[in-house]
Parts: sequence; structure tokens; C-alpha cells
Amino acid sequence: MPFYTSIAKYYDHIFPLENSIVNFIKSKASRKNEIFMDIGSATGTLSIAMSDLSKYVIGIDMDKELVSLANEKISRKDNVRCISGNMLDIKKHVEKGHKVSTISCIGNTLVHLCDTKDMNSFIRSSFELLEKDGRLIIQIINYDRIMKYNISSLKTIENDKIVFYRDYETVHDSRLLDFNTRLVIKDEGKHVIENSVKLYPLLKNELHDMIMEAGFLKTVFFGSYDMEEYAHDSFLTIAVSEK
Repeated sequence: MPFYTSIAKYYDHIFPLENSIVNFIKSKASRKNEIFMDIGSATGTLSIAMSDLSKYVIGIDMDKELVSLANEKISRKDNVRCISGNMLDIKKHVEKGHKVSTISCIGNTLVHLCDTKDMNSFIRSSFELLEKDGRLIIQIINYDRIMKYNISSLKTIENDKIVFYRDYETVHDSRLLDFNTRLVIKDEGKHVIENSVKLYPLLKNELHDMIMEAGFLKTVFFGSYDMEEYAHDSFLTIAVSEK
């Protein structure tokens, strides 16, 4: 995906893996610890973090440049592999007869599908891959909050390396949003990379219905990686579903 290819080498500066994320995923992952799938694995930071807990980790991302960077990191990890692939084809990356303990799809990855049919397909495929008591963890931005308050921008990300501006713009005659970004690289003479990608602003109730229709027994929603209960004004929507 051109959006992520253009910022791949800066990705870890923009989205460093926070301890709260790792702690949350580890606490909510299935205790069986067999196969962990990381959907939207980007540069592999979560995949690597989960390799100490799981017997085998499979990371999948559409962007080949991000996957290449991930595989440079995991070269010494025998139980992790990152693959360039479509999240709608996750079943083909698991050997027949093998079941997955946990599937994680965080980082607002799901809404890049832009079509509820595709989202439903991914969630159903996840259900089919998971073993009994297996878990699906999905995290997106809380679009209930975005839509209710007509929020047009997210908090700017800034550190000693980059400044990352993030804005939303409604698409005419469509449910979709344009997610427009501006990345400023400080140590390259303030070089600027501008991008735009379409997203589907999936609401919490829509996500819940998809999960239940796929067959999951129960789902708990959180509003942050600090275990806060989901509220309409939460920044994130995190669903932890058990088969």
C-alpha cells in the first residue's frame, strides 16, 4: 500500500510499540499460547514481543516494505515469520489441521478494508481459524466519538525525529472518510511526506454485530490499553472476543 510504503522507514518513530499495548495483548491472549497471528503486523514489533509467549507467531501485512523491515528484525527468531499478504486470505497461511490460539488486529487495521462485507469476511475467517476458547482482539479508533463530534483531526504525534499530522475529511456521497496525513522528518531538513487513504468509520455496535454473527460466544469492549471500560467518548474501541 503506497501510503505505508512511503513512511515505512519512519514507522517505528511514528508508532513505537508502547508497553501498555504489549501488556494488554499478553493479558488478553489465549492461555494456550500455540499460534499467535498479528494482522497488520507492520514492522513486526508486536510479533516479536509475542514470540516469548507463543510457540509460533505469524505476522501478516499488505505492505512489502514494512514486511521487509520486520523480517530484518526477526532474523534471529526461529518462531516468528512475517508475510506480505491480504488479511482476507489469512486461512491460507496456516497449515491444514492447525488451529490458532489468538488473532490480533490492532492499529486501526480493520477499517482499511472500507467495506463491511470484507470486514465480516475477515472476522468469520478468524473465527474459523481459532481453536476452542481462542481469542480475537480488534482495536480501531473510536469512530462513535469521531462521528458524534465531527472530529476532523487526531492529536499530532511529535518526537525528536518526526512530526505526524492526522486529519479526517468526509467523502462526498459516501460513508467513507479520507484520512490525510503529513509527515515531517526533522533530521532531513524537515522533509515532508503527504498521504491520503480511505477508511470506513466502523461504529462499536456494527463491530459487535459482526463479531456475534460470526459465532463468538462473548465479547468485552475496552476504551484504552490501560483496561479502561469502553465509553462513547473513549479514544479507542478495543474488542476482545472468545470463541
